[in-house]
Amino acid sequence: MNSDNLNLDVGPLVIGGVGGSGTRVLSKLAQDMNVHMGQFFNKPLDNLWFSLFFNQPKWAAAAHEHEVLQSLDLFARASLEGFKGNASPETEALIDACLSTSRLAIRAPELGEATKRDILHSVGIETSAYKQWGWKEPNSHIFIPQIAKFFPEARFILMVRNGLDMAFSRNQNQVILWGRRFGVQLDDPANVSPSQSLQYWLAANAHARRNLEELMPGRWLEVRYENLLADPVAEIVRIAEFIGTNLDPELSQELAKLVEPPATVGRFRAKGLEAFHPDQIEAVKALGFVVE
Repeated sequence: MNSDNLNLDVGPLVIGGVGGSGTRVLSKLAQDMNVHMGQFFNKPLDNLWFSLFFNQPKWAAAAHEHEVLQSLDLFARASLEGFKGNASPETEALIDACLSTSRLAIRAPELGEATKRDILHSVGIETSAYKQWGWKEPNSHIFIPQIAKFFPEARFILMVRNGLDMAFSRNQNQVILWGRRFGVQLDDPANVSPSQSLQYWLAANAHARRNLEELMPGRWLEVRYENLLADPVAEIVRIAEFIGTNLDPELSQELAKLVEPPATVGRFRAKGLEAFHPDQIEAVKALGFVVE
């Protein structure tokens, strides 16, 4: 593929979804389609700058609009232009304030400090090397209204995986952090039940779809993880068309090799459905997912 000058009129490309839904492969695909997805990642390819700014327990019940938009401004400036070690005292104070309350820094202080240093010494994007820019961070779906407001041309890929499988995932971080927003009351955050996890999955995805339909009409795409596994070439072509990239058949086949079915697909069958309310199972089925 040829590299074009960075086009800020069609971005950013945002990838999100309930944690554990398989967004990592979407980030890798986007990068291979010449989209700059960030500079500082963890193993799942989450953009850790976004994680530092936005995974804030203080926003667990509701977003503070001004603070979220302020964080988006800091994130965009670091991503696009970079602070290059010359951030103003006011900017550094704002970043410190985010760091002090960030779940990332609370859980992993050294990683939080490393992320802050990386932000302060960010160099921006080499505009001649990339076609578009964006990021992948599963929690992005929580902030769709603010993203749509700050980035009027933002586009969003929502990754959705069968909620019955998701309910038995070890990754319940979003339920713990954002569950209250969606009516999930946890007596013990260390023990999220499969039913509570599925309740969150149903509510969070419905909320994301409503926001996307209202605020990003024609600029969002839902990708079903199971469809990506079943026919990776067809789904990759669909994703590329959404991004605006023309793929030749050979490259489509090559990118399809990035899609590897994990052993956890269909794990709900071994676990059984006894943990769920019948209405929950019917809701999953109504969305077109396999429930047996």
